Amino acid sequence: MAVDYPSQFRLAIQQGKKREVAKTFINSEPLAGKMYTQRLTDEAPVIWDFDLIFSQFQAKLFDAWFFVTADSGNEAVNMPIKTEQGIVVHEVRFIDIPQPRETASVWRYSCSVQAAAIVRPDDVNVLSDLAIAGYTEQDMQLLDQAINEGWPEA
Repeated sequence: MAVDYPSQFRLAIQQGKKREVAKTFINSEPLAGKMYTQRLTDEAPVIWDFDLIFSQFQAKLFDAWFFVTADSGNEAVNMPIKTEQGIVVHEVRFIDIPQPRETASVWRYSCSVQAAAIVRPDDVNVLSDLAIAGYTEQDMQLLDQAINEGWPEA
């Protein structure tokens, strides 16, 4: 069972974090004719590389939490991560031990974590249909307002 990332700790820095998703397909180029695509798997693990930035006291607490509660990275962690879906909790595992470095008066831990997949709280089929239909964010706000304020009993 995964342990929770402490709510008092800062989240992964929002600028400069990197997400890498494993390929689920391979492209083949025959000697003649068009290239074709072959699905390898439906599972696409995702890796995030980011920094955690702490004051010296927070760094001391993070180090203790990581060593004791997260069992030096052996335990899975429920970590909030900001994605295009918003801040969503992902169950992740640390790939290696976070490496600290001191910059001025803060401690910056370089981390890499892996999740089984990107958590998408909204139905991707509905979002895909909205994209195809050409709806804008303003259209959706007006629709939401009309339904929730104009017809709340619906």
